[in-house]
Amino acid sequence: MSLADRLTAAWYQGHPALVLLRPLEWLYRRVVLSKRRAFLSGQGDIYRAPVPVVVVGNVTVGGTGKTPMILWLIEHCRARGLRVGVVSRGYGATPPQLPWRVRAEHAAEQAGDEPLLIVQRTDVPLVIDPQSIGGQRWEPKNYDGKFGGMMSMRQALIRSKNLVSIRILMAIGVNYAQEYIGHFGFGPKQHPAYLTMALGAGVVTPLQMAEGYSVFANGGYRVRSYLIDRIEDNQNRVLARTAPTVAGKNAEQAIDPRNAFIMTSMMKDVVRYGTATKAMTLGRMDLAGKTGTTNDARDAWFAGFNSSLVGIAWVGFDNNRSLGGGETGGGAALPIWIHYMAQALKGVPEVDTPVPAGIVERAGAGARGGVEYYYEEFQNTNPDLGLNNRSSDPQADENAAPATQGERPATPPAAPAQQPSPPPRDVVEKVKEQLF
Repeated sequence: MSLADRLTAAWYQGHPALVLLRPLEWLYRRVVLSKRRAFLSGQGDIYRAPVPVVVVGNVTVGGTGKTPMILWLIEHCRARGLRVGVVSRGYGATPPQLPWRVRAEHAAEQAGDEPLLIVQRTDVPLVIDPQSIGGQRWEPKNYDGKFGGMMSMRQALIRSKNLVSIRILMAIGVNYAQEYIGHFGFGPKQHPAYLTMALGAGVVTPLQMAEGYSVFANGGYRVRSYLIDRIEDNQNRVLARTAPTVAGKNAEQAIDPRNAFIMTSMMKDVVRYGTATKAMTLGRMDLAGKTGTTNDARDAWFAGFNSSLVGIAWVGFDNNRSLGGGETGGGAALPIWIHYMAQALKGVPEVDTPVPAGIVERAGAGARGGVEYYYEEFQNTNPDLGLNNRSSDPQADENAAPATQGERPATPPAAPAQQPSPPPRDVVEKVKEQLF
């Protein structure tokens, strides 16, 4: 008999040593009863789901009935005409992305034994909860640890607010986003349709990144890179020549020119007021770009451009180890880009990109009192987004120093006037609603 079998037998048949657990039993009972009373009286932070929820824990000692109970509940509810979805903590699962919709064809090491069994038996929609997997919480947050409240996308980009990116992705839908990035040359296999896409969880090369940013730089056209211009023989006769795609001529219009203009305008503010202010040493006002730093400082990026040239700087190791504490895109990659652009743009005049037709300008509504741009048909906030203006940063406003993901602020932020309040419940929990 195995140790597990002996322990199970001792539990059900009784054993003198079990008396040693009575103090823990008494303590556990007191804690549970106290929490139950608080819940029934409406005290504390209580999550109220938008749909009826049945919580199934261990029926008795672990491994003796939880999964069969879930299977029975699924069929019981379905027999009464109810639509059923399951949210699992995904114990033992190692999915490549979060949240993870479990499919019947997935491997057990990805989905976990229990979630996979439930899906294979019932074909029920099942999602591994993004808040908890394998005992570890997924807690996306801003680099400064503060929730900055409602802000424009422009301010969010300048200040690299991760939660704003996640909320935008949730609003448009991950499947739509996965399809849309194809306009920039990125493939769906390298960028799975999960919320972590908002934080750059996909795989991309510097060349692919350059092609992607070129769509913004050239007014919305998709151009392809090429390495060989022509092939000549020993008598200088041209045997073959590349026919490149050229923006405004034979290249496809990948995005609306207004989209390209507004995004470029936002990234110009990143250079002027955000994490890329070092680039202002070049003395040009036509530069745009974005810094980037992955988890544990494994990669440091800067992608920058003007209307004639895109440059990508990446710093990292080929074995995916950390660059070390404190390394960021602004600190490691941006100086390389600046050194290159100082030579590449020498003598190149600045170009003031004209505002495309169909855009409305509002003076004073942009960053630092600048101009903000809107599509003619989209000048107001969608009331269905359900945004609020709560903030854990009392100093957060339009003129606050940028506090960014993976980057140091350009200037130290002002000290808070009071102890920050706890951030609100993370909006990522709403992924559970997708089941219904």
